Amino acid sequence: MTHLPDGERLTADDHLFVVMEQVMDVPVIPQVIWRVDASGQALDHVAEVGRRLTAGRLSRLVRRTRGPVRDRWVYTARAGHVRIDPDPVAPDEVTGWLHDRLETGIDSVRGPAWELSAVPTTDGHVIVSLVRSHVVADGAAMIRAVTEAVTGQARMPRHRVRRGDGMRDALSLLTAAGRAAVSIRNSVAGGTSVPENHGEAPAGPAVVPTVAVRVDAARFDAVASSRGGTANTLFQAVTLGVLVGSGRVSEGDTVPLAVPMSVRDKDETGEEGELDLRANATTGATVTVRLDAGRYDDLGEIRAAAKAAYRDAAIRRGPDKVAAMAQIAQVLPDAVVRRAAAGSTTPLCLASNLGEPSDAFTGLGLDHTACDVALRSVIRAGSARELAARQGGVSAWAVQTGSTLSLSFTSLDPVHVRDAAHLLDLVKEELGRWGLEWGRDVTQWL
Repeated sequence: MTHLPDGERLTADDHLFVVMEQVMDVPVIPQVIWRVDASGQALDHVAEVGRRLTAGRLSRLVRRTRGPVRDRWVYTARAGHVRIDPDPVAPDEVTGWLHDRLETGIDSVRGPAWELSAVPTTDGHVIVSLVRSHVVADGAAMIRAVTEAVTGQARMPRHRVRRGDGMRDALSLLTAAGRAAVSIRNSVAGGTSVPENHGEAPAGPAVVPTVAVRVDAARFDAVASSRGGTANTLFQAVTLGVLVGSGRVSEGDTVPLAVPMSVRDKDETGEEGELDLRANATTGATVTVRLDAGRYDDLGEIRAAAKAAYRDAAIRRGPDKVAAMAQIAQVLPDAVVRRAAAGSTTPLCLASNLGEPSDAFTGLGLDHTACDVALRSVIRAGSARELAARQGGVSAWAVQTGSTLSLSFTSLDPVHVRDAAHLLDLVKEELGRWGLEWGRDVTQWL
């Protein structure tokens, strides 16, 4: 079954990103990057995948509404844009090309809400970028949309507005907002305090440095196991270590690690059901970690903290505080929400593990064996000072493609991380502390 309200209206999770994009003017723009071996038909194939995406679940825009009713989805081919650059770029120009893709005017209301782009490189690869508004898809919805496009199963959902839909939705929304208010009132204060980002941000535009590395997956698993952890635990520990290396936090501090968790329906095979059309269906688990140098010898404490966080998120009754506030925000005018959300912050530390998606997603259906995938999500801010004011830190994503684990790291902290070269040094140093040797176990590709 689908969880979309009658008339296919936006959920509170979707509305949270609408507020950031349309009300606060700080849109969240995720980007997926593929590097594949070049072939004669690669660019044509990517163009065809893009054409199919325009006919699938990703191709939707938001229709804003007035009054205590949820915004609507409008499925339309004009929600997406496909761009193929035929002229090759040099390897040292790839970063700039990818940055330019992030500067595309992505807008979930006016469109385009996403763009699929591709360019060949002079060293025999094709770089593919998919940028999107987070309003229209979280990671799981994006993977499903791309997979359906690659396999020829993309279908644009149809819906029919029924008489009385607005009244039913208004009653449903007011009930949900009332429950959310009770949930906030009954919540217990506590948790960790996030260290403020003191220091002078550099002048000029906001730049979000990103690096991506390829890690031997078997070697990564072995290192994790030797310290009493799993690959996911080690990934979380590495992300925390990069944050420590930046100087934003110190050994002995207690840090909240944000871990997104999908709450989508599963079919009988355990896969996320294709009928779950929600754009965003993610809950947040907060892994509270006290930083201790002993974690390099024993991952048990982080692993236990993660298990507790997953358990708490799974048995949570009602929405968490952020989700509850998002439900209430759906009832309120934008002007009220803008004032209430002033000063909102981004995560200090985030580790998102997408696991091992199908070859259809990681390889885009191209006939090859060599493929790298990286993910990042940026907050579009006008200047470095504005970005620093959001109090963000280090975010990381993990995705496995065959025998390779791709780890990508992004910094939203222009005070403590100067640029991509500085971020790469932090990643190298942290992986080295775990005995992962640069050039043997780990190589950079972005």
